[in-house]
Amino acid sequence: MNNKSNYTYTDKSARLALVRRMQQVRVITHNGLFHADEVFSLALLLELGIVTAENQVYRTGDIPDLSVVQPGTYFVDIGGAYRKENFEKQCSVFDHHGFTKYRDPINRTGRYASFGLLWAFFGSTLLSRRGARRFDEVFASRIDAHDNGDRPFAVSHLIG
Repeated sequence: MNNKSNYTYTDKSARLALVRRMQQVRVITHNGLFHADEVFSLALLLELGIVTAENQVYRTGDIPDLSVVQPGTYFVDIGGAYRKENFEKQCSVFDHHGFTKYRDPINRTGRYASFGLLWAFFGSTLLSRRGARRFDEVFASRIDAHDNGDRPFAVSHLIG
């Protein structure tokens, strides 16, 4: 009986800590090695002012309990984020794992990874439409091709 109450207390404490942590989080991404698509995705979100501090990024091996995810959270390159509950909370999902159809505002011919999805959505807020397409052609699409295993890109090799 005593072990059970300790377990329950630990479970409640862990949940409370997670709730407090998730109140600060703006972006959820995978843990482990970062690849170029996550590095540039987070750099873009930083430039846009969506992420303003390191504690706003939550790195995990699994999607956290959805009941503690705040509305407006961005999911970047973490499998399983395409869940009805995330969209009901108006979360933004930029994940290319397990999702086959994208709205493609820049008419790209190659497959997307997370950086390309973010760039397609936000690129024209930083550059002209033409500039955003050109940046996608010479940089973002190459980051994505490397991440998807389609074509190596030297910048991606430098990052991991």
